[in-house]
Amino acid sequence: MGRYLFLALIVVIISAGVTYSILSLGNLIPEIRGEEKQISIKESENSLTDLNFLNRILRPEEIEVGDKNEEVVNQLVLERYYTYCEHTVTEKINENSPLMILSKDELLGLYSGWKVKEDLGGRLILHSEIDDFCPKDMAKRYVGEKGGFVAIFYGEPGMKEKVYRVTDIPVKDLPLQIKAQLEKGIKSESEDHLISIIEGLAVYYDE
Repeated sequence: MGRYLFLALIVVIISAGVTYSILSLGNLIPEIRGEEKQISIKESENSLTDLNFLNRILRPEEIEVGDKNEEVVNQLVLERYYTYCEHTVTEKINENSPLMILSKDELLGLYSGWKVKEDLGGRLILHSEIDDFCPKDMAKRYVGEKGGFVAIFYGEPGMKEKVYRVTDIPVKDLPLQIKAQLEKGIKSESEDHLISIIEGLAVYYDE
């Protein structure tokens, strides 16, 4: 009889221990879950903070693309003055040109060597001087004299001299009338005409 009572007592003690362990674990689980929940909330707050920061930087209306007070150019005109022929070539920039998205200050920086001829009401005229012939006169030729020899020049007679080529034909061997023509300059109407002029002068040299 005493033996059975002893075994029953042991069973009761073991059962009580197991129950206590289960209850303790039950109390601990919410604490662990609560901690995890707190960590998740904290991480979520950090993520939201990062997203808000990125949105604030990348918000289009806050991106600085230049001074809003910079003057806008609605019409841009470029004037090139060629000193050799004294001709001015005017170029009106098309409104679809990439240049038209630039502000006045940016255009002045791009054309830093140019002078402002007009700046009024969104119209900007820039002026530049070039020591050469304009494209049209650069394609022209005339025959004259250089250093005692027949020479071919760019442009037309009366313009600033720019030698294209010096021939081997000496001017001293030419008739006085032709010398006078060379002194004034013999204008060439075409490439074929230029060749014929040189060939006609070469006849006197061959003699």
